[in-house]
Amino acid sequence: MANIKISYLNDEFDLKLLLSIVKKNIPYVLIIFAFFFTLAFLYLRYTYPKYETSGTIQIYTEEEVRQVFGKKTQVDLAKKVELLNSSMFLSRVFSKLPLDIAYYKKGRFLNTEMYRSNHYNVHYVVKKPVIYNVPINISFLSNSNIHIDFEAEKKSNQYEFSILDTLKTEYFDMFVTLKDPGYFKNISFIDKDDYFFVLKKPSDILSSYIPNLSVFVVNENSQSIMVMYSDRNPVKAADIVDTIISEFNLYDVEKQAMSTDKILKFIDEQLEIFNQKLFETKNDIQEFKKENKIDLIFQPLPEVYSIIKEFNSEILKLEIEIAKLKRVEEFVNQSKDLDVYELYALVAGSQFQSSVSGNLQAIQNLLMQKEELLYNVTAYNSQIKQINYKLDIQKKLFAESIKIALDNIINKKKELEKQLASYNKTIYPSIDEQNVGELSILQKVYEANEALYNELLNKKAQYTIDRAGFISQNIILENAAIPEKPVYPIKSKIYIFSLIFSLILSLALIAIRYLLSNEIISAKDIAKYTNIPILGVIPKYNSIIPINHIIVDSKPKSLVAESLRAVRTNLQFIKDEPGSKIISITSTISGEGKTFIAFNLACIIAFSYKKVVVIDMDLRKPKIHLGFGVENKKGISTILSGISNIDDCIFNSHIDNLDFISAGPIPPNPSELIQTEKMIELIQYLKQKYDYIIIDNPPIGIVIDGMRSIQLADYPIYIFKAKYSKRQFIQNIEKLFEGSNIKNLSVILNAVDYAYSKYGLQNYSYDSSYGYGYGYGYGYGYGYGYGYYEEEGEKKKKATFIQKLKNIIDSNDV
Repeated sequence: MANIKISYLNDEFDLKLLLSIVKKNIPYVLIIFAFFFTLAFLYLRYTYPKYETSGTIQIYTEEEVRQVFGKKTQVDLAKKVELLNSSMFLSRVFSKLPLDIAYYKKGRFLNTEMYRSNHYNVHYVVKKPVIYNVPINISFLSNSNIHIDFEAEKKSNQYEFSILDTLKTEYFDMFVTLKDPGYFKNISFIDKDDYFFVLKKPSDILSSYIPNLSVFVVNENSQSIMVMYSDRNPVKAADIVDTIISEFNLYDVEKQAMSTDKILKFIDEQLEIFNQKLFETKNDIQEFKKENKIDLIFQPLPEVYSIIKEFNSEILKLEIEIAKLKRVEEFVNQSKDLDVYELYALVAGSQFQSSVSGNLQAIQNLLMQKEELLYNVTAYNSQIKQINYKLDIQKKLFAESIKIALDNIINKKKELEKQLASYNKTIYPSIDEQNVGELSILQKVYEANEALYNELLNKKAQYTIDRAGFISQNIILENAAIPEKPVYPIKSKIYIFSLIFSLILSLALIAIRYLLSNEIISAKDIAKYTNIPILGVIPKYNSIIPINHIIVDSKPKSLVAESLRAVRTNLQFIKDEPGSKIISITSTISGEGKTFIAFNLACIIAFSYKKVVVIDMDLRKPKIHLGFGVENKKGISTILSGISNIDDCIFNSHIDNLDFISAGPIPPNPSELIQTEKMIELIQYLKQKYDYIIIDNPPIGIVIDGMRSIQLADYPIYIFKAKYSKRQFIQNIEKLFEGSNIKNLSVILNAVDYAYSKYGLQNYSYDSSYGYGYGYGYGYGYGYGYGYYEEEGEKKKKATFIQKLKNIIDSNDV
């Protein structure tokens, strides 16, 4: 199996491994859950709640445009939404609300705004703008004394004053009034330092509140618009929505009355003019009669007088029409931009109204088209130019119509005046013709002005009644309700998100640990990638290992001791020739337990009355002398260097038949010393004195110092440590076997969890391709669970449900 490439990631599913990783990571999982739930708790504690409320208004789909010629227009909802979102409209709304000053009550974690629930009012005049947006602490020392303090311009300011007095500072002047004096009556029950207020900068009010406003069309068919607002204070949110809706309806009424207001303004101006003319004309008539003694002349007969009066009435009407037409003509010639509403007022009730109404309607339509286009294009756009051209044509047609109507009325008036003059000559023969004409003219002017004045009064009464009758046709479908629960943050959602994030992160942690868990767990992992025989599986020793690494002497009935006896037995099947035997132990890296295996295996063999010597061949990092408490002044390095005699370097241990040789002082050239002939001489000498020579080599995956002893060994043993040694280390023994021609190489898996070791090795036999094999099923899995071994006898307890479930899972073959 030398060509099998072992992945660095765990690419197979192992339930036991997964459960083991989960068990190991439970503390980290608990930390993750605790962290996220603590984070959620702190977030909820220190985050201001946001309350949201809304109101719905239904726009009247066909509103009456109040003008002389009624016109109906379809409402554009997009324009209504744009109006509700406009800075101009919202400035008007916010000016109606008490947003220029904010009152707060201090809290342990968060401050609470006391919108419309403040127990006091602050009246102020700002002198320096730096005081805006600065928290000003206020303390009620008693019912009459107040203390305030604040920081401005990097200095602390403190003042104490009476409620009845005005406090004058360099930043502002202010005085305080109490809404409910009884609230502060018993000052001992009030935390006097709990309050503060903030003066809002006027230019910042609009920008700070607009982002929280949402206006959108709910249903185009029903012409309904929803106004939604969110704020930290639920009362303020509802108040803002209600004010926006009420101001929108008020604005709608004002817009409807806009044209009527213009007409009423024009009528008032004309009434003032005609009132002055009436006064002047009346005086002129009286003076003329007095000078010419017209009052002494006899009055005409009733029949003749009736005819004269009829002529005068007709001429008066024509003069009124002429006056109107001249004013219209003058208005058209002098006005660069026609005001259609004023034109309507001028031609209202005239004889030529019907003849020019078509032109006025066309002009109004063109002006409306132009106004709509100017929202999207500039005044130099070709469409605007085309509309301006059409407007010029309509103006010319309108002016021509007025001129023709004026000429016709003037000619008709002249004819009537000739007939009237003949009647006057007959009635007033003593008065010269010139005086009769002058008197007639003065009377006609007075009557004409009087008629116009009366007509204007009637029109004013009519439009005033219409103006008073304007009401908003919009329907408020839903008023804003004060929200009881915040829309953010929602506790349940925050904790659910924390739970989800914790689960995701925990699962990710376990998944990553599982994928990166490429350690050897059981003998099954070794057998999968190599045919090198497994000599034994050593269970994990959970107690403290002594410094000399020997535990089988104090616990001869332990699982470790029994497993090492199985290893001792299995060694006989590898090579059972008579004579002294060399056991050379190595591993890939340090920490895999080769010294532990070397000493405890040596003890097990020594217990069978065999003479055993343990050699510390790790000349770079010696440690056997530490376990037995001897000095490391002599040993292998001094023997191979020819400095010390072999017998002088042999130390006896506290266990019968077990001796050891320490590594000696660390030499500068350990590899060269091991390669000398003295190494062969040392081994040959020891073989004459001992039945077993156990060599504890340095990790062969780090240095090659131990290669010589492995080649000389009868039993070369490679140590792996469960949940420590990487699976890639298995490739090292394949290279060692094939590249270095190491015979009888075998493997011991050390520190295996009970779940993976209790059934031992089951029929892991040698492959005949390696030159030997015996098909023996060896192990030590008998008697478990019955207190046979010391660890089980000491820890035997009644199994819980979870333990039973775990035992069922563990019962699967490794």
